Amino acid sequence: MGGDMKYSMLDNGVDSLKATYLSIQNIEIQYDPTLAGYHHIKDAILTINHANEILFKYFLKTKQEHLIYKDITNYINARKQMKENHIAHIMDTKVKLETISFHEAIDRLEYICGEEIPIAFKKLLKDLNNYRNKIMHYEISIEEEEVRKLIHKLKSCYDYTIRFFDEKFGGIKKRFTSLRFDFTFEDYESTYYEEWADSQALYEFDMLDLMGNRRGGFSS
Repeated sequence: MGGDMKYSMLDNGVDSLKATYLSIQNIEIQYDPTLAGYHHIKDAILTINHANEILFKYFLKTKQEHLIYKDITNYINARKQMKENHIAHIMDTKVKLETISFHEAIDRLEYICGEEIPIAFKKLLKDLNNYRNKIMHYEISIEEEEVRKLIHKLKSCYDYTIRFFDEKFGGIKKRFTSLRFDFTFEDYESTYYEEWADSQALYEFDMLDLMGNRRGGFSS
């Protein structure tokens, strides 16, 4: 194997989204609540969170790069080092740079850049991020019915992510033409009516939100 390794933020986010698809596909093929194999669900939770964190930061970076960093003074100092020492990459400077969370990226996109983020999408992201935090920082234990709902949330969030970022960047859907799930909110209606009804209500509120030029916040 030879050649340079180059991985843009967009490539990074899209790659994690593809990994999410593969994990969900494995869930559909192998899922049985009586058998081991929950690692596919865990992997899907981790990769869908990573994909959205990177893609939202990339979206924010296209607006103003400094907005993806917590401390703007450190960002300026890093930029100075890059200029003075001919450093190609900002992360190769000696300045300690910390990027924001994707919750903060969403808030900055909405309240600084004036972008609209659908409320239903934010709710899915928040729910899945809660699962991610349990996996990353402690442990997770959920009953079978919740597992089934979680799988539907993963599929829904996956499709929402593709639609949203394709609208913003273009070209995302083309990368996923053959990686889509045969899944609609009618599936929610037939099996999980309450979940489906919540999604419908949030969608309708989104439309009112857009027409009324209001934005819902994203509390981390």
